Amino acid sequence: MQVTVETLDEAGEIVSQLLNILNFYSSESFENEAVALRQQRNSLVKSGKELLEKQERLFPNLTFCGTAPQQLNQWSASKTILEQVKESLSSLNLFCEKWADETYDSYRHELLREVGLNHKVSGESDTVMRDPRLKRQRVFWLPEGRKEFFENHVKLSNGYRLHFFPDNKKKHIYVGHIGPHLKLS
Repeated sequence: MQVTVETLDEAGEIVSQLLNILNFYSSESFENEAVALRQQRNSLVKSGKELLEKQERLFPNLTFCGTAPQQLNQWSASKTILEQVKESLSSLNLFCEKWADETYDSYRHELLREVGLNHKVSGESDTVMRDPRLKRQRVFWLPEGRKEFFENHVKLSNGYRLHFFPDNKKKHIYVGHIGPHLKLS
């Protein structure tokens, strides 16, 4: 919606300016703008440390655990990878919203595409699944004190991975690793 804003300058003259504002006149109009608003919000986060500090507000349906908090706090990867992390976390968070309101009945990789995830998601390879030492590297503690296997991961650029665990009972996602590919041998 275009509006005219009139202000007084220091000389007492009226200055008119045309501005565009979003008019959320319905939930449908908000949904049409939601993706752009999330992208704009994410663009304001400039570091892994800032992302970690604002996690509860930006991604309330996700919990960072395992090595993820330390990795974000000491982030040294490129801004491109950080952008991919923010996009992926936004998709995981939106998935959880839809999961909680029963749009989705369980976690499935293909549903992440529906909420805008642009990166490949997969479980672990047979090699990792058969090797207890490799599998152990993908096990992280949840905040409530139990260990889980974080086999699901988003494949980011330059070999970076975002490992996560979807808890089907709580309809919540835990993020355990955001960093370079974990060992395969």
